[in-house]
Amino acid sequence: MPRRRGRGGRRLTASRRRPTRDLLTRIQNLPSAETDACGGLTAGVTRTVVVGGVGPTLGESIARRFAREGDSVALWARSESFTTALADDLTRETSGEALAVPVDVTDPDAVTAGAAAVRDTFGPVDVYVHNTPAPGWRGPVESDPEDFLRTARTVGYGFALVVDELLPDLRDGGTLIYNSGDHCRWVPERTAERLAPEGVHVVHTFVDGRVDAEGVPDEVPERKRADPDAVAEEFLRLVEQDRDVWSSRVDHGRHRRRARRRGGADRGGRGAGRVDGRA
Repeated sequence: MPRRRGRGGRRLTASRRRPTRDLLTRIQNLPSAETDACGGLTAGVTRTVVVGGVGPTLGESIARRFAREGDSVALWARSESFTTALADDLTRETSGEALAVPVDVTDPDAVTAGAAAVRDTFGPVDVYVHNTPAPGWRGPVESDPEDFLRTARTVGYGFALVVDELLPDLRDGGTLIYNSGDHCRWVPERTAERLAPEGVHVVHTFVDGRVDAEGVPDEVPERKRADPDAVAEEFLRLVEQDRDVWSSRVDHGRHRRRARRRGGADRGGRGAGRVDGRA
């Protein structure tokens, strides 16, 4: 018998069934539109999604979008002051469920404990979104060397810790979304080169502008603002891409960036979805 596949053609095995849910109960409780004449599941299989770096702007929008799909979403942040209330809201207001987990991605023990909490509650992880903020390093003279160290620990070392911990879950169809700037593009590039043969979709996303939210200076023009809900919608599209058309790089933004040529490819352009890679 062929294996069932979930969204994006992912193979589903017994090890990926939620340990906390009884399958028969789930089928009986589904609305009639989501079951076929024989009572079998016809709706898409839900995912376990971990969002690293959840705050009240883009992180929240990402979590909400996946929860609305019926997915189980783990909210990782150093503090639970914001994520606990958000997890309650998502579980109450959407068809999904959410869990707040305090995690500092630069702490190996915290990453291990956070992953264990997610697996104990939701099962193996299918998607990880690395959305952790880091102080920008603008180079010598403009920035302090300590800024570079802090940036490297978050966008490089922290990401490596999480990938190392979640890789057993992500093989054969998982997705890693690395949301950060151009200065660290080598991190997702090297990760994609290594993990693509193992069936892991690694995509580098870059918000070309400012995520629109309270606190953004008024002088920032509208064309340089990015709607966090629109970006989150694009993240969902990336997760559900067929393996034959995986994207490796997506720039979100409405204004024209200075063209950057790397290996002959133009990395600038317009549109919320400039794509470089296999798509």
